Amino acid sequence: MWHVRDRGMLAASDSEVLEKAYLEERVLVTANVEDFLKLARSRELHAGIILLEAGDLRREEQLRVIRQALTALEGVNDLVNRVMRVSRDETLSIEDIPAQDDSR
Repeated sequence: MWHVRDRGMLAASDSEVLEKAYLEERVLVTANVEDFLKLARSRELHAGIILLEAGDLRREEQLRVIRQALTALEGVNDLVNRVMRVSRDETLSIEDIPAQDDSR
């Protein structure tokens, strides 16, 4: 697990961060729900995203919620082109996020 700060990517765009996660086959965790949903839909492939809908959690709360999400993923084969939503009440759900068809 790494933070964008650990990779010198604090100034990187969201798209660059998602691409780096994809290239390293890492699931990305973010509280930037709407922007990363748009990015996920714009890509043909991504390694998976965990969306924290409560973006105002303190660090220790974030870590607890992330651990909960990781435990829930133990029975999941992968998150390729999928997102796990962690709602404000900490309910977990997984959904497919295929690329949108721009030809419509």
